[in-house]
Amino acid sequence: MEAHEHPDFEQEKERLAYTKAYIQAVLEQAEKNRSDFQGNIKEALVELDHLDSSLSWVNILANASMLEMTQRNLRQLSYVQDRPYFSRIDFTPDGSEKEKLYIGKTSLYRKDNQQPIIVDWRSPIANLYYEGQIGRVSYEANGETYTGDLSEKRQYVIDKGELQEIRDIDITARDEMLQESLTTNADHRLKDIVSTIQEEQNRIIRADMDRPLIVQGVAGSGKTTIALHRVAFFIYTLAESFKPEQMMIIAPNRLFLDYISDVLPELGVDEVQQTTFPDFVQQTIGAKLRFANRDEKLTQLLAQQNQVSSQWTEWVASYKGSLTFMQVLDRYLQDVIDEMVPKGDLTLERFTIYSEQDIKHWFFDEYTYLPPYRRIEKMKNVLKKQAKRKADEKIAQVSDVYDEKIEKVIYGIRDETQRRQKVTTLSNKKDEHIERLKNEAKKMLTTYFKQVKKHKVLDIYYDLMTDIEKLKTYGAVNDEEAKALAMSVQEKKAKTSVQLEDAAPLLYIHHRLYGVEEEKAPKYLVIDEAQDYNSFEFAVLKGICNSEKWTILGDLTQGIHSYRGTKTWQQLMDDVFPNAEYATLTQSYRTTVEIMTEANNMLERSEAEGYLLAQPVVRHDERPSYEIANTNQDFAVKVRDILALQGDTYQSFAIIGKTDQECDKIAKRLKEDDIEIPVLSDQDEEFNEQCVIVPSYLAKGLEFDVVVIATVDESYSENELDTKLLYVAMTRALHRLFFISFGDMSGMLGQLFKQTGQ
Repeated sequence: MEAHEHPDFEQEKERLAYTKAYIQAVLEQAEKNRSDFQGNIKEALVELDHLDSSLSWVNILANASMLEMTQRNLRQLSYVQDRPYFSRIDFTPDGSEKEKLYIGKTSLYRKDNQQPIIVDWRSPIANLYYEGQIGRVSYEANGETYTGDLSEKRQYVIDKGELQEIRDIDITARDEMLQESLTTNADHRLKDIVSTIQEEQNRIIRADMDRPLIVQGVAGSGKTTIALHRVAFFIYTLAESFKPEQMMIIAPNRLFLDYISDVLPELGVDEVQQTTFPDFVQQTIGAKLRFANRDEKLTQLLAQQNQVSSQWTEWVASYKGSLTFMQVLDRYLQDVIDEMVPKGDLTLERFTIYSEQDIKHWFFDEYTYLPPYRRIEKMKNVLKKQAKRKADEKIAQVSDVYDEKIEKVIYGIRDETQRRQKVTTLSNKKDEHIERLKNEAKKMLTTYFKQVKKHKVLDIYYDLMTDIEKLKTYGAVNDEEAKALAMSVQEKKAKTSVQLEDAAPLLYIHHRLYGVEEEKAPKYLVIDEAQDYNSFEFAVLKGICNSEKWTILGDLTQGIHSYRGTKTWQQLMDDVFPNAEYATLTQSYRTTVEIMTEANNMLERSEAEGYLLAQPVVRHDERPSYEIANTNQDFAVKVRDILALQGDTYQSFAIIGKTDQECDKIAKRLKEDDIEIPVLSDQDEEFNEQCVIVPSYLAKGLEFDVVVIATVDESYSENELDTKLLYVAMTRALHRLFFISFGDMSGMLGQLFKQTGQ
């Protein structure tokens, strides 16, 4: 209800005013503290040369740490200043008095008595808001179970510091608030859902963090939002033992990273690493790799009329993404590693400093905890000291031999002139020989280890992949398969680019031979749109991270890259994550009942099998509309009529074409009628337009108030790939969905059109 109509309005208004005033006081003090810490650091730097340097550095580090903490607190409080909390629970612990706890995005305590002013939504007791029912409840914290009575659950709508609405929660009231949040407009950025997290979402957010979590979530179930809230929960729970920089979110593309950018600081997770898989590979390897467009292979498959050619394209991509290929690389790399060991003894002239057997022992036994090239560097550093000592011993032995010879001459030759000449000759020989040995000793290790060639990762990969005989030997493939693999690499090699399915093999080669620096290896990973990744990619990332802390989210129904990605979650668990917890999200919060019903009907009519159908939240709008345009002008008029819906209710619009070529045709036809709408591409890193044209495969993960699925020259057939592309396109719409076909509707759209009777 409206806040002023609630019987507790005055009391709640005072509480909000008190909270805002306290936040303001804390912010002012924090700003002063920040200035003080900055001043202390400057003073310490100035006095660094005059004071005990160690004390100065301790002073600098202490102030820098306090400055960082103060700035983090400033950021968090400034984000919540206008909306400090969103709910309240009244909880009476057994044996204690009632507590009124206000829940928000961050915590705030009174300085004098540490009483909570705001309780963080991630805290254990806040779980009562999300899952507790009025009456007897319990929650767990620090391994203990706490029980008591929950007598009140209340929600607030606070905007710009003003109390707008107050709701005392029962099931009906909670549904009302959820409905209101779902009827808001989609914009270009993801929003947080801390005030409307549902029970099934909450359980995933708070699930066991010490084992992998795989989530199958239908379109619109909030997978991305849940993932980010889980990251926030993780940071809060393990704040003392984990740094946000050790976490990494791997997104499908840079456009997606821009889409989630606004919600990260609000949730306090902006310090978490955010990247795409190709970018991570390039950064890790350090080579300037130019990866082909992520969707290039998909567009090729859509364009290929030759079924045999398509089958080979899919086979190559599937093979490269398999653990079988990983094992092929293992066998090949083992031979490469075996050849890395320097041949022969390490010698100084005729003296053996270390035998070849010694060298092999260090390489194959002593230092196997290091990757091969770092093993070589370790051996160089160890030998530098040991070999010098041994070389000095050999030089001393040579010197002793000459001294003995000189002594024999001195006592054995009576003729003084002859004796002097002989001693002089031997002394000169000794000096020359020792000088030669010393010079050789300096170069000894460098010369010896010159046998170890540092191969570039790409060269090692190409050496295997362009050699058909090697592929047949290591890969256990037949002649035709070997030629297909070689051709897939040669095509890109000629264009100095790399296919996406080559990224995991290249990363694996680098990891096996060079290793990955610890600071570059994340300890906790979140992978969204995980159905588009293959077992090899997951396995190589797991090897680099050496951690079980994974959150993997996806939807197999949207697996448009299934030819190279994950076909079943069970397969992923069997191959890579045997200890994983598995969860499903079946409720869709994005689309209306009418749109989701149509999308589910399409799935049921298609050749697709075994997919989880979404259950829409009960939110209604108009049924999807089917239109046929007979001319360019007719097409433009229909689009213009839809765009005229733009206003307070509908703000963001997308026209979705099947492929990027189809999108270009749509844009061209609209431009002829003075309707200019930008086309999004894989290269775009952000978009701010209210209306865009976007290929179906690039729309995945995004959402819009109104979606127009337009077909000009291309149609959606009943095959698995087209079904998934159409499903992705249909489920981008929050409120309204239109189909416009140039000419007759054919394929899957034709069937849906006939079914509606429009």
